[in-house]
Amino acid sequence: MLTGERYGGSPLVSFFGFIKWSKLAAIGNSNLVRLTILVPFFGSVILFNEQISSLFRYSDDFLVDIGVSPDSLSKDKFAISRLYFFYFGLSFLGLGAFLYSLRCPEEIREIPSVKDFVFAQESLHSPVITKSNFRYILESHGNILERSSSGDAIGFPKKLKYPPNVEYVIYNLGHELFHSFDWNWNNDDDDDEAPPEPISPPEDESGSAPRQGKGFGDDPDAVTWDGTLKYNYVMGSGYPNIDQMLSDLYDNPKVIWAFTIPFLRHALNFSKDIAFTKFIILDNSRPFTRLFVAFFYSSGFIILFIPTGETFIRLLAGVIF
Repeated sequence: MLTGERYGGSPLVSFFGFIKWSKLAAIGNSNLVRLTILVPFFGSVILFNEQISSLFRYSDDFLVDIGVSPDSLSKDKFAISRLYFFYFGLSFLGLGAFLYSLRCPEEIREIPSVKDFVFAQESLHSPVITKSNFRYILESHGNILERSSSGDAIGFPKKLKYPPNVEYVIYNLGHELFHSFDWNWNNDDDDDEAPPEPISPPEDESGSAPRQGKGFGDDPDAVTWDGTLKYNYVMGSGYPNIDQMLSDLYDNPKVIWAFTIPFLRHALNFSKDIAFTKFIILDNSRPFTRLFVAFFYSSGFIILFIPTGETFIRLLAGVIF
């Protein structure tokens, strides 16, 4: 089943899980930050002209107060150093804003709040959108299985795309769908709690019956076993095989349409949960791009803060000493 054990709780995975698109959106959606996209391309022309440079020249009294010699050479060096900090700080912010605008999922960029996202999806009352969202979840689940089965030899980067919280949310959605679905919808027996004794399934060419808990596979007769439909997704331990169920829903071969069509119709009743799950997946997507965006944003703000912090310390030292 889907659990966080596949990826463990390593600090690296936790760090990537902390940097989400919805958090980066607080900076990336700012109009001022968006304007910095121009700085890496045109900043040298805009900032290093005579009019802009003059803004970084300070009065002699202020320079004396912060311990800078008011002579012409010192004044110029102090002003140009501030201009460099300003230029590189805005450039880093611009690079982060550029990456954010290119790689942040559109849904997150437009609605960075999970509550607002779920409300917006629910207010549309569109079965087509809900089906599309559920299809996206099934595809993401398939990617998780593919990366998990590839083994540790592939390396940790692929593991970072789906941190444990994403797996848990997908599993919980599948678990809720499994237990709320009317597995006897095609049976005459009305007792959902105690389905009839399973009829022995047809034997395959080897003379053995297909194992339960393994899904339908390519066996067209499996979908007609009276009373046993639910148990195709129950493992020997008694736990539901959510992985297999979601995989069958994604593959959706024609031979199991008797199961997938009513189940997908049933999933429409969980449009809010499906929208929530999709948001979580999108919010954790493209981990290395998120890391670069966060790096550029943090570097830009730190560089911009350096001259301010230095000036504050110089003034404070002048007052104290």
